[in-house]
Amino acid sequence: MAPLLAGCLLGESETPRTRRVLGDGRPAIPQQVERGTKQNLYPPKKITDRLTQDHTIGPSAPPAARPAPGARRRLAARLPVTEDRLPQQPGPTSPLAPQADLPPLSEPDRTGLALGQFYQALEGLESGRRRHRITILHLGDSHIAADRFSGDLRRLFQKRFGNAGRGMVMPGDPFGYSHSRGVRTSNEGEWKIANSQRGHPGTYGLTGVSLTSSDPEAALTLQRAGRGFGQAEVTLLTGPGMGRALVETGRERNTVNLKAARTGLRRVVFKRPSRLLRVRPAGEDPVTLLSWAVGNNQPGIRYINLGIPGASLLTTRKWNRALVANQIRHLKPDLIILGYGTNEGFNDKLDLAAYQRYYQQFVARLRGAAPRASFLIIGPPDGARLPRFADRQGAGCKPLSRREISTYAADISAGDERLARWHAPPKLDAVRNSLKRIASRVRAKFWDWSKVMGKNCGIHRWANASPKKAVRDHVHLTSLGAKTSAQLLFKDLMNQYVSHKRLVRRSQ
Repeated sequence: MAPLLAGCLLGESETPRTRRVLGDGRPAIPQQVERGTKQNLYPPKKITDRLTQDHTIGPSAPPAARPAPGARRRLAARLPVTEDRLPQQPGPTSPLAPQADLPPLSEPDRTGLALGQFYQALEGLESGRRRHRITILHLGDSHIAADRFSGDLRRLFQKRFGNAGRGMVMPGDPFGYSHSRGVRTSNEGEWKIANSQRGHPGTYGLTGVSLTSSDPEAALTLQRAGRGFGQAEVTLLTGPGMGRALVETGRERNTVNLKAARTGLRRVVFKRPSRLLRVRPAGEDPVTLLSWAVGNNQPGIRYINLGIPGASLLTTRKWNRALVANQIRHLKPDLIILGYGTNEGFNDKLDLAAYQRYYQQFVARLRGAAPRASFLIIGPPDGARLPRFADRQGAGCKPLSRREISTYAADISAGDERLARWHAPPKLDAVRNSLKRIASRVRAKFWDWSKVMGKNCGIHRWANASPKKAVRDHVHLTSLGAKTSAQLLFKDLMNQYVSHKRLVRRSQ
């Protein structure tokens, strides 16, 4: 059976042989991080650099047996390898197409116009008229990187509409606050981690990270528990000075030449069932993994979560536009969910006007690559910070007044005791309101995460609830908090889905 093409990656655990290297060449140093410290940046840089957390589920599989030379040549001949050369990256000031002639949506969008095409796809899947999968692409920050909120949404969608596989996952284990449900991974040897959120130089696609190695003994392995996967795909960077990669499953093996005159990407697709996917350098020249994916070829939901701790939507400015557009067109998403806003809200110096302009341009670029996709913009959950000069013991929570917002920077600098309490950063609500306006302008559905938490100081109540729904840092959620949030969003979407189907029937 001939293998196919697609693009994706996944993260792994650290084994005793693994040596992690950051994008600037420094070895990653294990660090202990205390949750709930008064430094409430989202997430703290310590979490971003904490690369010792083990996300491996179960033991790594033994290396696959090497086929005989003749068998290897026959397998290589059957594996499709495609190369896409990327057009020149537009400059940062290149004009972007404005949102096409679409009138703003009325608020609230009770009829589901924003998600009409997505609901139509769901109805086709549910009725049996649609025989191919639906793809949901969820981009965001550490709420998405942890795959709690997104993982629970995946479970709910797949339970109702069918399981079309895991899809694309992060390459390697690029940061500590990361997990991908349904797969287990392991790293061996030395891999250099490039992270767009940390400002590391590199060519970035949808994952915003990459792993590079020139060590012939290095390997990245992905395994799927249970029945394994029906098909797999690996996306590798091509260009001048690149080496050769050995890509294999438990049943197939291929050596791919990545050297090219211009930067581009190569996809290798396997269509034979397996439980293991492995990538390693086939020499001492560099090999860069952009992403990999596993799944099956059956109707249902493929829910892809790609989140980076500490990321904001502005992080995407460092991504290669041509590469991102290429991957979006390849994935053909039916729904794109944007889960940014927390880090922007914790940035007291954020230029809201510039942020809104870039957000709309980013959506326009995504829509240009996926014209049939619906969009869901999620407003950030409630969050709070406690000033360094405040006493954590017994600190309460109270929203900032208008006067406190107007003099916030000076009062914090002066250590004003009136601010010695938990409170939402002054820009957080402004970011949320901006996203709501943007959603109307770009015809996206807006969901206010903070509303289901009780709005002001909801995060404080969740952090002090029993059982807890938020952790002590008043930013991140517990598994229960994420599950509760996912259930409420899914209920909202399904209620609107039912209403949309009724509206369509009445109009026929």
